[in-house]
Amino acid sequence: MQDIRYILVLVFILIFLMVSLTACSDGELEIKTVGDTEEPNVSVSEGLAGTTTDSGDSVVPDISNDSDASDQCGSHGEKDVIYVYVCGAVVNEGVYEMKSGSRKADALDAAGGYSENAAHGMVNLAAEVSDGERIYIPTSEEAESNQYDNMMNPVDNMSSGEIDINTASKEELMSLSGIGESKALDIISYRESHGGFSDITDIKNVSGIGDATYEKIKEQITVR
Repeated sequence: MQDIRYILVLVFILIFLMVSLTACSDGELEIKTVGDTEEPNVSVSEGLAGTTTDSGDSVVPDISNDSDASDQCGSHGEKDVIYVYVCGAVVNEGVYEMKSGSRKADALDAAGGYSENAAHGMVNLAAEVSDGERIYIPTSEEAESNQYDNMMNPVDNMSSGEIDINTASKEELMSLSGIGESKALDIISYRESHGGFSDITDIKNVSGIGDATYEKIKEQITVR
């Protein structure tokens, strides 16, 4: 009886092993079948790479429009129009709109050219103008009296920290304590009619400038 049970157990084990081996063989066959299946020869890359087809041809995306758009954006960033103030001995003083890269000769033409009393050759008309620039054309009188040099180089006129009341422009005089536009014009009128100041105390002879005003400005002015 025991021998029969032993035989049955062995048979059962053999059957189990056979079934297991059969299942493994089928699984390997299925895996091999899936692996042998050929995939389409199509590769897609990210970014700007092309696409390869079965025939081996490459298809490259057209990015020319994007390049054109970038060029257009860059061109809009440039400033094509500038504004220049032309004043002094010109026919029509004013602010003029000009193209970037224009010359001072173009600015002078826009202002109608030299006036009758203009000093020629004082401004370099071949120089390129910049946005917001002020171009001053002096008169012949200003050029002869060196007033033009003082107006164009205010730093030199104030190099010692003092303003020369014999050559200072209206704007420079207005930088003095208590001197407004009206008094500045009076100072200029006085020096032109009296041949200038011989001493800083002479400024008190100008109408409207007394001892109080003089005390405020005496450390700021000089006579050369």
